[in-house]
Amino acid sequence: MPNPRSAITALQQTLELSQDAAGQSLAASRRRQGHVVRDGEMAERENSRSAAPGVSPVGAASDGPCGAGEPMGPDTRGMNMLKALVIGGGIHGVASALLLSKKGLGVTLLEKKEDLLCGVSGATHGRAHIGYHYPRSIETALECQQGLRYFQEYYPKALVYPSTGLYAIAKEESKTTVGGFKEFCRAMGLPILRPAYCAMEDGLLCMERLSACFTCFETVYDVQWMRARLWRELAEQHVRVETESEVAVVHKDDRFTLITKELQRHEADIVVNATYTETNRILKFFGQPLIPYRLQTTEVVMVLGPDQFRDLPSMTILDGPFCSILPQPREQGMYLAYHVLHSVVTEESGFFYSPPTPKVSNWPEIQEGLAVFFPFAEDLTKVRSLWGSRPIPQDVEGDSRQTRVMSHSRGLYSILEGKFISAFTAAEKVWKLIQEQWFF
Repeated sequence: MPNPRSAITALQQTLELSQDAAGQSLAASRRRQGHVVRDGEMAERENSRSAAPGVSPVGAASDGPCGAGEPMGPDTRGMNMLKALVIGGGIHGVASALLLSKKGLGVTLLEKKEDLLCGVSGATHGRAHIGYHYPRSIETALECQQGLRYFQEYYPKALVYPSTGLYAIAKEESKTTVGGFKEFCRAMGLPILRPAYCAMEDGLLCMERLSACFTCFETVYDVQWMRARLWRELAEQHVRVETESEVAVVHKDDRFTLITKELQRHEADIVVNATYTETNRILKFFGQPLIPYRLQTTEVVMVLGPDQFRDLPSMTILDGPFCSILPQPREQGMYLAYHVLHSVVTEESGFFYSPPTPKVSNWPEIQEGLAVFFPFAEDLTKVRSLWGSRPIPQDVEGDSRQTRVMSHSRGLYSILEGKFISAFTAAEKVWKLIQEQWFF
């Protein structure tokens, strides 16, 4: 039987993607509220790199409106005197805080949990999207590719490359056809190969339920590594970070004044709301119109693979009420299981998210859904659940899952729905809005 690694090697060479996933994760120090210097975390900085095509590095000048520049508007305080407050310590909030600091603003980052990336950023299935997952939205796929290039350029050690990846088209209920998927991949420049081995004989897939199966390039991101790296960068950029800090009161005069439940007072010219499911709670403080959502509680299950499968590839069934299983970065034999239907534990329409109490796992239903396509699913052992929340805007139609950035008023911005991989390009969108309103 041919070695399946040969196919993915060819894809990797074609895409010219970095294979540098070596090195050990930095140990994250316990954070103290309000401190920006971490003992023992200042490892040697990586060599500076040039920007990947189409992506400006954080803090680097460019020819477009997102590059660094001198203030051009009537603001008399100047860019170096502007203060920014970023609410939300997920990947989008951290990316925005780093960018604004590198542009010359004084930045404070507030996070209500005890650490960064502890909310939804740490409770997904970890897919570093390259585009295969969105055959019905070229715009979303392009945004994912742009974000991935940024990670390859500046955070290559956050990316982990499984031995191979399989994307399969279900015979029934799929919203994507075999021909449509192949045409999409050609249009996006995404290589696909027929598997170099028989997945059915290996017991990986129930081929009788599939129209086709393709070997594709897939990568996942390491949240633990990324968390430690981002803490270090925030310290280097002198971003003040306050964890376990939740906004309670907001006033607006010449500046925004925010008071936390911990009675900490913050003044800022610019506020970036990067709270994801909590977006409306922050907007209400500012007296802004609220966004109607379908608010979901989600469950991704960490599982232990069966003894006979200790090196499973990433596997995704397209494109409908199906499932995927992806390797857990740097933990052999551990995987993250997700089902489009059964991983949604609760859903309600409204403005404010309320997590269910208690959270009741859907693992039996998820496992049953996995077994439809993965014969080994009954041998998976649940380790724990990763609980998250997801706001789906009611006013967005179609299949697009692009990151939305909104300006509510001069100085107040929100990063709405977004993907982990596109966080730094979303930060550039925020910076563009700030430039337009403050410096032009």
